[in-house]
Amino acid sequence: MTERRRTFVLAATIFAVALAVYGSMLPAGVGIGDEAEAQTVPYILGIAHPTGFPAYTLAGWVFSHALPFGTVAWRLNAFVAVCTALGTAGVFLLAEAVAGGAAAAALAAATFAFGATVWNGALHANAQVLAGTCSVYALLACVLFARSGNPRTLLAACALCGLGIATHPSAIWIVPAVVVASFWQRRAVTRGSLGFALIAFTIPFVLYAYLPVRSAIVAARGLDPAAATPIFARGSIDWDTNAPRTPAGFLDEVLARKQGAGHALLRTADLRALPEAALLWFNMASAQYPIWLLLLAAAGTLTLARHDLRPLSILAVGALGGVLFLRVYRMDAHLDRYVFVSFAVVAVLAAASVRLPRMRLIAILALAVLAGLELAQDRPRLPLGPRADGDSLIAAVRGATPDRAIVIASWDDATVLGYGAFVERALGSRIIITAWFGMPAGAYERWEAARPLLLRLSPVEAHQVWYMPPGAPAP
Repeated sequence: MTERRRTFVLAATIFAVALAVYGSMLPAGVGIGDEAEAQTVPYILGIAHPTGFPAYTLAGWVFSHALPFGTVAWRLNAFVAVCTALGTAGVFLLAEAVAGGAAAAALAAATFAFGATVWNGALHANAQVLAGTCSVYALLACVLFARSGNPRTLLAACALCGLGIATHPSAIWIVPAVVVASFWQRRAVTRGSLGFALIAFTIPFVLYAYLPVRSAIVAARGLDPAAATPIFARGSIDWDTNAPRTPAGFLDEVLARKQGAGHALLRTADLRALPEAALLWFNMASAQYPIWLLLLAAAGTLTLARHDLRPLSILAVGALGGVLFLRVYRMDAHLDRYVFVSFAVVAVLAAASVRLPRMRLIAILALAVLAGLELAQDRPRLPLGPRADGDSLIAAVRGATPDRAIVIASWDDATVLGYGAFVERALGSRIIITAWFGMPAGAYERWEAARPLLLRLSPVEAHQVWYMPPGAPAP
């Protein structure tokens, strides 16, 4: 068996093992909040919250419709499990390229796959994992280009980086890694190769055209039920967020202007915040990896610093932006999904510890023990109770509300009900609105003119619905 074929077989085996473990415990029911949105939008070809995540939406649509079994929620969870398993195989390939040993690379990939944070994220639909997987393979292409100067690897790095950004903007932090790789091979980077690399990087951005095109179709066909309410622009979810068929709506969606994404991006460049960001990241890394693996990663960093600066510089720059962003963007309830790439880099650096003199056998044994401990101890305990059971929320609203009701809910609740309304078709002609309950009473009066009933949904933990008959004063 040739070396290349052996590497391919090992990567395929690692992918299959990780997917089998993830697949054995995928939740079948709808999640809550962003997870419920990620289970709904791809299946109905809708438009998610900013930045729209077009690559995830389109790939998820193909996957969820091609898979002929399981609930739609389970299929989108399975799609993310596949993406995570592919990312794990990418960690193996990257670790082998950096460390030079298949055994250490395979075990390092296992520690990545079965760490608590990555394992839990593999079971729940989200766009960040696909972006992270693209980023891992982009880093692999960067390392290969920095060593060989082969222009095809530079094209691959740029294309994968662009595809990652078209999935989720968190992949933007790989751009500096591409720049560093190009620096190492600056004599090989001609104007022609640079031009083709830029084209490869920008082509995936064409996927953002999906947003205005789909928004126009949704509006023309009347697919969004919330369009019938007087505050459509404020309450629409799943189908037509920000109405990106207009220039202003498109910029609001893609640039996340209302969420202050540009300001957060600028604040990320403040290196003075690095100590605070590093502490936050370390606390999160300690939940993913045992301290001994972090020590192995430190040893791998030292040996690369002495003997192989090219991959170390690429890995460090590729992980740094995401670490700094953690400190800036704490408003996100799922910060754990932004550390996919940095955790992959830690696993690769741990594998590189085998390059220390007389450390190879010790490092391999340590990685084997740590991977085994993670597999035995880090199995996610899927949360129980109403916050994890969106299906019971859908049933509660279906049982407690009349068919033509307008249901006002918080974001977490509304995304669940959107799945029930648009995917399962279990809520009839009820209209789901995500809005603050404390809006002026005049808004309720306008809604009463559109629908005879108005109901307010309490937070998901209570699963209670309060009925407001026409003419009743708003609370």
